[in-house]
Amino acid sequence: MNSAAKLTALHDSGSLGSGRRSLQDTWDGNPTPREAFDCRHKLKESLEMMKSLIAVAGAGLLAAACTSTGTVERNAAGGAALGALAGAVIGNNVGSGSASTGAAIGAVAGGAAGAYKGCREDGGCGANVPNRRQYYDERAGRYYFYDSASQRYYWEDGQPRY
Repeated sequence: MNSAAKLTALHDSGSLGSGRRSLQDTWDGNPTPREAFDCRHKLKESLEMMKSLIAVAGAGLLAAACTSTGTVERNAAGGAALGALAGAVIGNNVGSGSASTGAAIGAVAGGAAGAYKGCREDGGCGANVPNRRQYYDERAGRYYFYDSASQRYYWEDGQPRY
C-alpha cells in the first residue's frame, strides 16, 4: 500500500483528524502549537495596547500637573484620552489591525485638538477679543471700558483711566 492510500485509510477510519480538538477528545493539558501561538499573539497585542494607553495617561497627568488656569492642560488631557480610545478602536478594525498604533496617533491628534480648544477658551490662540461695552466720559470726551479680569477701567486706547 502506498503512502497516499495509507493516509486515505487513516482519514476514513477517523484516526487522522483535522488538527482541531473536539469536546469529546480528552484534554492532555498541552495546547497545539497553533493554539499557543494565537494565545501569545493576543496577549502581546493586549500588552502593547495597555503600554500605549498607560503612556498617554501618564503624559496627560504630567501635563495637567503644571498649570495656572488648567484649561489648556485639562482639554489636552481629555482630548488625548478620547483620541487614544477612538484611535485604538479604529486602528484595531482598519488596516493592519494595530490598536496600539491607532491609540498613539489618536492620542496625539486628540491632545493637539484639546490643547487648541483650551487655548481658545483662555482667550489665546487667535481667539476674538471679548465684546466689551464702552462708556463715554463727557468731561474727557473719550470712551472707556471696564476689564473684569483686572477689575480696572481703561480708555479705548488701552491706557488706565484712573
